[in-house]
Amino acid sequence: MSTETRETTYEERAAILDRIARWPAESRLALAQMILKTLGKDLIPDRPSATEATSGPDSPKARPKGSLGNLVGLLKGDGPPPTDEDVARMLDEELMRRYGS
Repeated sequence: MSTETRETTYEERAAILDRIARWPAESRLALAQMILKTLGKDLIPDRPSATEATSGPDSPKARPKGSLGNLVGLLKGDGPPPTDEDVARMLDEELMRRYGS
């Protein structure tokens, strides 16, 4: 098998997918995990040094690029994270809203 780098055609990818679709679920999952590991360095570059990221960890220079980078900070709120007591209160309020007293 050649290790040369070239674009694959739609037909080649469809043939590969057709063949893989017949594999057991565990084998397909293992292959998917192996493929995702090969993407790690492409999607999440090494973090810059302290001198490169002058604005801290949330600076645009420090954020990963690509789809994964778009998710960074998605769940980050404006303030500090809620305490255990806050979470318990929110849960109680939601349960009361759904199911009443």
